[in-house]
Amino acid sequence: MAAINPEIVHIQACGVEVDIDKGVFEDVRLMTAMARLSDESLPENERLAWYIRGLEILFDGKTYEVQNKLAAANGGRLTESTFNTFYSEIMEQVGSKN
Repeated sequence: MAAINPEIVHIQACGVEVDIDKGVFEDVRLMTAMARLSDESLPENERLAWYIRGLEILFDGKTYEVQNKLAAANGGRLTESTFNTFYSEIMEQVGSKN
């Protein structure tokens, strides 16, 4: 029997289930992406690129798959509002499981 990784948190949000590795929040690449995303001196398109990089790190390279599941669970379309709610719920649940 394989050992269970206590760093992996199973999350349900907006009709989608994902596993998030809490250890990713200690990854300097994610910290850098979040810092760049918050840097209002950067052009919007550059901040968007950092946002996408951060999502790829958070979802372990499966961002598009997660987005497709989220769209399917929400009428076939993925609106910015739905994704923002999903992201907020994930952050809240990961934080509550610390």
